[in-house]
Amino acid sequence: MPKRLVCSVTCSCSASAARSPAAASAAFTLVEMLISLFVIAIALTIVVTAFAVTTRTTRQAAAYAEVNNWVRQFTLQLEDDLRYIDPANSALVVVGRTQKAALNEDERQAGKVWRVLVGDPDSVQAGFDPSFAQQSDPTVTQYSDPRADILMFFTNRPSQSQAPAFRPENAPPNDQSVQEQFRNGARTAPIQVVYGHASYGDYATQQPSGQAQWTNALRHINSNDRRQTASQIPLSQWHLARRVTLFDMQSPPSPAQASNFFDFFSVGDTVSWDALTRCYPSDDRYAADVARFFSLDAFLGPAGLSTYAAVNSRPYLFDSAPRQLVENILYHPNGRNDFHVATILREPPVDLRSNLGLHLLPGCAWFQVEFLMPEDALNSPDNPNSIGSASQRWAEAKDGDFCVFVPDTDANRAVIAQQTPSGTFSNNRIDTFSLVDPDGPDNVPNTGDEDTVANRRIRMWPYAIRITVRAFDPKGRLPEPLVRTIIHRFP
Repeated sequence: MPKRLVCSVTCSCSASAARSPAAASAAFTLVEMLISLFVIAIALTIVVTAFAVTTRTTRQAAAYAEVNNWVRQFTLQLEDDLRYIDPANSALVVVGRTQKAALNEDERQAGKVWRVLVGDPDSVQAGFDPSFAQQSDPTVTQYSDPRADILMFFTNRPSQSQAPAFRPENAPPNDQSVQEQFRNGARTAPIQVVYGHASYGDYATQQPSGQAQWTNALRHINSNDRRQTASQIPLSQWHLARRVTLFDMQSPPSPAQASNFFDFFSVGDTVSWDALTRCYPSDDRYAADVARFFSLDAFLGPAGLSTYAAVNSRPYLFDSAPRQLVENILYHPNGRNDFHVATILREPPVDLRSNLGLHLLPGCAWFQVEFLMPEDALNSPDNPNSIGSASQRWAEAKDGDFCVFVPDTDANRAVIAQQTPSGTFSNNRIDTFSLVDPDGPDNVPNTGDEDTVANRRIRMWPYAIRITVRAFDPKGRLPEPLVRTIIHRFP
């Protein structure tokens, strides 16, 4: 028995010894397992990172394509509007405005603002941080708050109403309203076009008719103190609108109505301002973007805007009288403090989706209009206040400037020429413009080729305008705005 037991034990041990090398070769050590997990973690990190980068790149590419499409539509609209302008039968208005604002809601809550570097960064004072409103310093001109300029002109581009259709229940069956005439293909020119940032409005359903009606709740980008207080609407939610007003040529104004410019667009006389700025039909079946009883010839003629052609100093900065005249056809009567030119809905309901008269460029954080006006006295090298060689300098409408260019006609040029005596070189508008040879050749006076008013072609309009926009993606997918610049030269 003991002998068999020993043998059995010996055989058992021999069998275990025979299996141990195979078992050892089939197992993983702890170090090997940790290395494997580490490699897998790195691989997963690479995959996740690549996926995140691809997703972000795809989102940004989609956002860029969307914003680029909006900007392209804007440029096409603007270029077509400018192409049909006749400076002799139009007025050009540029309102300069800046508004402190944050890029998005989180930065607005944090007190941060968004500014554009427009000057030399090396000359900025030490410690200045442009991203905080409380550090705003008017002496720092290298940075600009977002530009929200306004551009207005009259153009001969044929247009038709974009206002939603509306027909009262008590309208006669055979009565075709002017609104329906314009919506059914009637086209008119000239038209008034206004580019500017829009307010946001709300709508409610009117009972029992069920028709959608705008309410008076407006949220404008402008703040009470726009130089110190940031807008309550972040930049990514700003919206540049294109407001168009058509003139009903079938209802010519009487002489009294034609000269009554201060009642233009008043309720009961032409069309309701509330309807116009919302591109929504008024109660009298008139399209909201069609005005009656307005004579453009009278407005631009000697008894209207051209009365103010004779101005000293800078020709485009107007005083209170013509400014009030132009404001009357530019702003909502209750919106002249906030530059209310239009009201839109971010997500129009079904019955307002045809309201395309005001929806143009969402996310527009910058709209600036500059002009090239060599006749400006400030551009003359003989003016001690001139800036550099300013004969080809782009001039901007400073914040708060109200610039009006009257029709560029021979009559208006004659007014300026009569206002400026020949041979006097004061700091006047034309006298200090490009004084090349005031005494003729070899400084011989009165030889007939002096640089006098009679030898110059006086222009009432700029040679060209330059318009720059910066547009963000409203959904916040782009870290930087898309920038586009348009330059248009007037004939």
